[in-house]
Amino acid sequence: MNKKNQFKIYTFGMFAMIISILLSCSNDDGDDGNLKDSDLVNKAIGTWMCTQSIDTGWGTTYQNLMVGKEVTIYKNGTYTSTAQSFGYTGTYSVNGNQITAKSNNGGTFVITVNFSDDTMTWNGTASNGVTFRYVFLREVDTNHNITIPITIDKVAGTSWSVKSYTIERGSNSSIQNGKIIQFNKDGSCVVFHSMENAWRISGGRIETYYRQTNEPMFVYTLLSQNDNEITVRMNGTLDDELQATLVLVMKKI
Repeated sequence: MNKKNQFKIYTFGMFAMIISILLSCSNDDGDDGNLKDSDLVNKAIGTWMCTQSIDTGWGTTYQNLMVGKEVTIYKNGTYTSTAQSFGYTGTYSVNGNQITAKSNNGGTFVITVNFSDDTMTWNGTASNGVTFRYVFLREVDTNHNITIPITIDKVAGTSWSVKSYTIERGSNSSIQNGKIIQFNKDGSCVVFHSMENAWRISGGRIETYYRQTNEPMFVYTLLSQNDNEITVRMNGTLDDELQATLVLVMKKI
């Protein structure tokens, strides 16, 4: 693997790790640096979309590697990410204004975070010596729209009908109103892509994959639920940039 590809994969991990770092960032609201860790965390929790990124390593500068990727930061010291190469999940710890973040694939990052309204900026260094600057725009404030962890008992043996949907990025002609998707108790599934034939839960989200090769397909995050109706966010993995919000109605199998 050449250095550019190695760099790209590593920065995906860094991207998610940085997320954690957010939670204790130095802020731009004129605070004196003596804010409690909990105050810093409250500013960062939510879902953020990367809109600008610059990574520097091995004497080369790379722009926009992280653009379009999302991170969701939780108050309990964990985060999730749509960067599949990073593994979707990670943890962070806070010590004053210094954040140490670790992904489930390994790696450590130290980042300084600044906020301005709904924009968050990261400046930091990865354990491999790469430096980075990322700018994020807030998409969802989880103080008010809490992402709900998905458990096996909520979805196993259940089918869902698509009530409505919105495509935010990319395309998928299989997503249609009335479409029935199903997650079986034996770990098989019938969803939107012909290769989505197996599923598992990781980090409170559903990951679908192609059973024959273990190739990841899509990630489903539960945004809200009301009786037999749920709203989920669907994100592509690897090179699939699809992002959609689906409203599903439960049907008993």
